Amino acid sequence: MSFIHYSKQIAERIRHVLQEDRREFAFDKAEGVFEFTLPLNDCCIDSLKYYIFVHDDRYILYAHLPFRADLNVRRNKWQLSMFLLKANYVLYNGSFQLNYRNGVIRYRIYHQCDHHIPSEENIREAIQTSAYAFETFGCGIAGILRYSMTAEYAFDICKNEQLKLAFFNDSDTAAQKDNGTAAENDSAKEVVDTDEIATKLEELFEAFHGPDDADESDSNAGDATNNGTVDEDLDVHLFND
Repeated sequence: MSFIHYSKQIAERIRHVLQEDRREFAFDKAEGVFEFTLPLNDCCIDSLKYYIFVHDDRYILYAHLPFRADLNVRRNKWQLSMFLLKANYVLYNGSFQLNYRNGVIRYRIYHQCDHHIPSEENIREAIQTSAYAFETFGCGIAGILRYSMTAEYAFDICKNEQLKLAFFNDSDTAAQKDNGTAAENDSAKEVVDTDEIATKLEELFEAFHGPDDADESDSNAGDATNNGTVDEDLDVHLFND
């Protein structure tokens, strides 16, 4: 077994934070990698899978979605690429990444330690920042993959709290009605009529469908599957598993 050389002090600080926050985690001593799952609140995504790679003078955090994008649907590949580009433009710490070969979507944060041990606050901020990124843009990712939204409209939903709430509650409301437990929640109705907005949302989905221009779009997007490169105009990254 080959061992990766990494900072034991940085690893111990990360371990302390995870233990103090009562997170169940696994640590690969040979590779210097922490692995754990973080549940999300008020999001279309239930949880994220985390990997923290420790090195001599840095650590790199990756938060993975629990599902993969079907990039065999060409429209998904182009619209998701453009959506992540728009999301990355407004993010200040870290970035979304899309693997063109297997459809993995993740968020990456890199922290250079420079001969010091990162603070507990820094480590917690990295975990929380990546979770917040998915809580903010998760509905857009789901909208593109589930409803074939355009990148522009998916991004607008993420900025509109009312539409975002309708999108988030759509499946939950339907499930409650099927069980006969939905209905009279006056306080919720005062905030937003989710049924009405969800219906309008479906109409907007159809309006934004438009003709299938996938062939033209995909030729412009660049294909990383065969040559291992990505169009430099797209702020979407190729990475190894």
